[in-house]
Amino acid sequence: MAQKHQIDLIVMGTVGRVGIPGLIIGNTAESILEQTQCSILAIKPKGFQTPIK
Repeated sequence: MAQKHQIDLIVMGTVGRVGIPGLIIGNTAESILEQTQCSILAIKPKGFQTPIK
């Protein structure tokens, strides 16, 4: 759909996971990254705090 409509940016929320999986983004966002050529802005949920110190 992004390619068909010439979308430049996809904005999406990600699941607030913890540990190693939470360092990157959720499974759905990872899947979208593999399928699209446009830019993606992934936003963590309100109150998310990174486990990286």
